[in-house]
Amino acid sequence: MLDNSEIQFGDFRINDEGVFYDDPRGQHETIHVCSRLVLTAQTRDADGDDWGKLFTLIDPAGGDKQYHMRNAAKTAEVINDLKRKGLMMSAHTRANALLAHYLTSVRTERQMLSSAKLGWVADSSFVLRDASFGEPEVVYSGGYRDYGFGVAGDWKAKVGKLCSGNGCCGTPAICITADGVVGSDLANGIAATVEGGVA
Repeated sequence: MLDNSEIQFGDFRINDEGVFYDDPRGQHETIHVCSRLVLTAQTRDADGDDWGKLFTLIDPAGGDKQYHMRNAAKTAEVINDLKRKGLMMSAHTRANALLAHYLTSVRTERQMLSSAKLGWVADSSFVLRDASFGEPEVVYSGGYRDYGFGVAGDWKAKVGKLCSGNGCCGTPAICITADGVVGSDLANGIAATVEGGVA
């Protein structure tokens, strides 16, 4: 859940009503940019590269959403992604430009690891699309298309064909899907690894 306290960053103010820009020029206009969008952490991968930012927003239905933005991403694509997630833009003519400025300039001291790959990271964290298990917490920074995990056809072509005749692939309970669903056997294995074994 988002903390509804007001946050100040430069000429931007973020509160439960949204993101506002206090224009220091002329009449000192206050411009409503978009619905509430809070920077949660700055991210980087285990090699200290692929820097990005993790944002939190609330969609129109009241659901908490997280969005990871790679610093190298095109701002226009990021804004479109945020709109798809449920970010509501104001009708002001400068709203998109000001949001782009906010996204690139906002900072926080909190840092998190990110990974463009699903699975084990830093030997102690298991990363899924929407969560990670173990310490440190890791945010997934990739996309389904990065590794061909987007549709069933990809699995058949790139994974399933390798299982034909292989007895080790005969246990469906150890599958991870692109939606982050973990089979019970693997979930227990992850828990045992993180907690140090099964009693």
